[in-house]
Amino acid sequence: RSWIPGACIVLRRTDLAVQGTAMRSREEWLDAVRGLLLAVMAVNHFRSPLSAATFEPFGFASAAEGFVLVSGFASGLVYTRRRLAGRPAASLRGAAKRARRIYLYHAGTLGAVTAASLLAAGWVGGPPGVTSGSQALRAFCAGCLFLFQPFQFDVLPLYVLFALATPFILTSLDRGAIRPLFGSSLAVWLAAQVWPPTVRFRLAGDWLPVWPPGLDPMAFQLLFVTGMYLGHRRARGLPTLPARNRAAWWPVAGVVAAAGLALRTAQRLDAGVGWAQLGLARDGVLAWLSEMAASALFGRQTLAIGRLADVAALGTLAVLAGPALARLTTWFWARVLGRHSLVVFTFHVGLSYALMPLTDALRARWKVDGLVSSAAVQHVAVTLAAL
Repeated sequence: RSWIPGACIVLRRTDLAVQGTAMRSREEWLDAVRGLLLAVMAVNHFRSPLSAATFEPFGFASAAEGFVLVSGFASGLVYTRRRLAGRPAASLRGAAKRARRIYLYHAGTLGAVTAASLLAAGWVGGPPGVTSGSQALRAFCAGCLFLFQPFQFDVLPLYVLFALATPFILTSLDRGAIRPLFGSSLAVWLAAQVWPPTVRFRLAGDWLPVWPPGLDPMAFQLLFVTGMYLGHRRARGLPTLPARNRAAWWPVAGVVAAAGLALRTAQRLDAGVGWAQLGLARDGVLAWLSEMAASALFGRQTLAIGRLADVAALGTLAVLAGPALARLTTWFWARVLGRHSLVVFTFHVGLSYALMPLTDALRARWKVDGLVSSAAVQHVAVTLAAL
């Protein structure tokens, strides 16, 4: 009589714990994927020899494109769940709060890096063209207006704009206006191809320093909208990808991804070891592959059509292989990084600028001495220590 009620309580608590663990595991894989992509981006931003293996390893898709897609998926999943729970106002407030937090981190990081580059000139890196207090003030003001977006300072402005657009995207998804939503998103993407940032930012004039972003929000919003659409479907219990012609997804995505990998490999050989060292002559098909990969069809800034097709193919393969990604939840370090992605990203931006004089000097040495050199080993060691 004394142990039966206790056993019932233990069983009930165990059942609730199992349910909670299942719910967490469904979301922890998102944190793990984001954490893994953050680590890859950090390696790429330190520009050590390791980045040769981590920057666009499977084609033209880099960690940045993947992070935008996964962020859109997470936003669609989380905010749709809030709406389904009868809290539409909470999703609106959450998106606004998220945008405000990201903006403050962007402004704070830009201000800290700019001030440090003036106070410790020559010892730490800083934004380009900032050598005096007046230039630093103008650069900071332009950065807060998203007009000055040098290396690594073009990422957080993306997510500020995406967070502000989240409620409008969710409203379209809830109403089932899928075609108008993607039609509008594609129209904005096309406008980015015709009117790239290098053209748009000239309109700002000379009253503030201007630095166009390396990742155009008008183009990359298509990835975020797609991610939100997939997350919205997942939150409603629907298949992540539409069930129609699902069997054809694998071969089509596989062929496109293989073509992207071949083109990217040709581009790497042109810029790296070269064809001759492999015993190949750069003519015929090989010359065509190299020239095609270097064309504007695969531009990164505006997510050109060739790059977009490759990202879509690799993303489709990743979704189809979704069960395998669940193993990432066992990577505790990746989950921690992904759960605190904003703090981790801003910290790594500041650290990469602080170490920029050292990493630039090491990179200049190993480019002259060859890949296998003491400078290359030192650069790898600095990168790993920073990670």
